Parts: sequence; C-alpha cells; structure tokens
Amino acid sequence: QAVEAVRSLRRHLTPADSLEVITFSDDANRVYDSGSAPPDFSVLGEALSAVRPGGSTDIRNALKLAADREVPAGRDGLVLVVSDLRTKPFDPLATAEAFKARKLSLAVVAIASAGQAAPAEAPPLEALAKLLKAPIVAGQEDLSGLAKVFANLLRRTRGDALCRGSLPAAV
Repeated sequence: QAVEAVRSLRRHLTPADSLEVITFSDDANRVYDSGSAPPDFSVLGEALSAVRPGGSTDIRNALKLAADREVPAGRDGLVLVVSDLRTKPFDPLATAEAFKARKLSLAVVAIASAGQAAPAEAPPLEALAKLLKAPIVAGQEDLSGLAKVFANLLRRTRGDALCRGSLPAAV
C-alpha cells in the first residue's frame, strides 16, 4: 500500500518537482532519487517493486540521508515520513537543527498499529515534528488513504500556488 501511495504522487507532482524515496528498517536505503530532474515513475516503479517490509524501525539513518541530500536550487525540501512512530531512539533536537540548516520541512503520517497502546512519553519522531512545527497526520489505520494525505501535504507545503478545480472569479 505504501508503494502504491508513492506511485500515486505522479498526478500531484509537477515537472519542477524532484523525488527521493528512502526506506528504513534496520538500516536506511535510498531506493530512488530523481536528482534535479522530474521523477521517472517507470524507474521508480521498478525500484519500489524490490522493497520488502521487515526489520526494526531505526529511522536515524533515513533522516540523516534526507538531511544530507542537497535540495536543488529554487526548490523546497519536504521530507515526508510514514511510520508507526515506534522508532528506535534518536536525538530529535540534533535532527531538527540539521533540517533547519538545510531549510527542510517535515511532515509525518502516523500509522496506527492494531492494539497499539499510547507510549508513556512522546516518541522521538513526534518530538522532532513538534520542534519543526511539522504537521502530523495521526491515526491512519492503514496505508490506503496515503495518496490523499500526500496530496494534502503537498498542497499545504506549496500554499495557494497550485490550485485545481473550479475557482470563483471576481471582476
């Protein structure tokens, strides 16, 4: 479902956009990077077809890979994390500083696991989102609605620069 949601970005991205996909479990892997070019969704599809879930949730290296990437000139950097928030511990403050230094925005989609009890303290990913004043889309019980979530986050990031549908006209 996550792969299909990433593929669904095709209809929301413009030729001015680039895309990088990093998967994480025991380690982080950059599975696709369009560089400064628009995404090639056939190449992306091939790369995503090899991704398999498994391992623990160690997000540190994925966040580091995202923060180390050079954002192409004239573009905004949005890092979108999909997680159950139950990641291995990391330093949210240091990560927030790295994101701010690169002028990266963050958005988090929190997937709820069945029978998941609320943690005693805020998970580090949630703390990072708060430090960066990042939106957290919480309570997603499955990944089937991610395409819509991605589209809404892109719209939020871009503001009113991209509008679709009927718009009222005033003279």
